[in-house]
Amino acid sequence: MDLRKRGFHVIEGQKFGDIHDEDFTLIHKTSIINLLRLIETNSHQKLTIVEGLDRFLKYSTDEAIEQARKVLNTGITDMLAIDASLIFVVECDIERIPDNPSIHDRPLAMILPRPHDIGSMEPGYLYYPIM
Repeated sequence: MDLRKRGFHVIEGQKFGDIHDEDFTLIHKTSIINLLRLIETNSHQKLTIVEGLDRFLKYSTDEAIEQARKVLNTGITDMLAIDASLIFVVECDIERIPDNPSIHDRPLAMILPRPHDIGSMEPGYLYYPIM
């Protein structure tokens, strides 16, 4: 698993905690809400750890999740230009791998673009490349 690969990575917190990489000292760390703000202002970084996706999916309405999805889809072109890697660290199990990856019974397809192009998956980790 290479978390620096361009795209969206969803990884369980315990599995992420087991990774020791010197390159992660240059990572920008933010919440899902701040990430959406950064994307809207075209201020996102090349390598970003995003916390709170699990809580966002659990407590948000379908409309709020759809709005977040639209912002992510809008920002894909800018993310491609800088080979951005967004690492969503979740503090719960990723359910229903590989059929319908979900968090708190809410499919990740509700928020992450291009959900059917999952390049690799393993227990506790999913990778969605930006094409």
